[in-house]
Amino acid sequence: PDLEIYDGGRKKYSARLVKTFGIPESELAEMLTGIEREGVRLGYRSHFPEIHLRVSAAGNALTAAEALMEEFLIELSVRLGDNIFTTSGETMEAVVGGLLSHNKQTLAVAESCTGGLLASRITDVPGSSEYFLEGVVTYSNEAKNKILGVPQDVLIANGAVSAPVVEAMASGVRKLSGADIGIGISGIAGPGGGTEDKPVGTVYIGVDINGSGVFSNRYLFHGDRSQIKLVSTEAALNLIRKNLIKDV
Repeated sequence: PDLEIYDGGRKKYSARLVKTFGIPESELAEMLTGIEREGVRLGYRSHFPEIHLRVSAAGNALTAAEALMEEFLIELSVRLGDNIFTTSGETMEAVVGGLLSHNKQTLAVAESCTGGLLASRITDVPGSSEYFLEGVVTYSNEAKNKILGVPQDVLIANGAVSAPVVEAMASGVRKLSGADIGIGISGIAGPGGGTEDKPVGTVYIGVDINGSGVFSNRYLFHGDRSQIKLVSTEAALNLIRKNLIKDV
């Protein structure tokens, strides 16, 4: 308090780290054209596979800076919608963990191309044992059949990297673990193994939500092997997040 007397009336600042996923930086910038205003500064930073926004607001008092920040974040959320996954700097896995805890739901994952990276990210969050039940890496077709019960005829007819297989993986691991939500991931991380129909970077993610059914999404990611694995886990977490926020 004594130092406040000598601060010369300098501005007080509030800062936030906003994280987005799913839209490129150029498109993000277009969506935010004209959003900046007096007292607010906005900076962009690519942090693969996310785009981060550093927002700072200034006011004569901290309360004024924070009020300006909250007003700006509301406008930011209106423009970007659920492409924003946090306005307070949390990791994607922490956000998903918080939603699972809030909803009192549990999760299990079955991974192929990501080799356990999704389970690793989920369990990086302290307290994840509250909602994370099980993770299996079924890399071979034999493992997908033996552990998860993916039918051989489905594997033969569609190939391991396909919608029917990841949906069966998601259902298999959900039933195996007793979780509320099961996730299945299979893809081609490269650098080899791609085909004309399924080039390197092709990834399928399946989701089985108890009581809501099974669905899957197809993605085509770019990058080296480690980047494709990382962005695949990010997409899987984001898929869970978007379904969980419907129930919050």
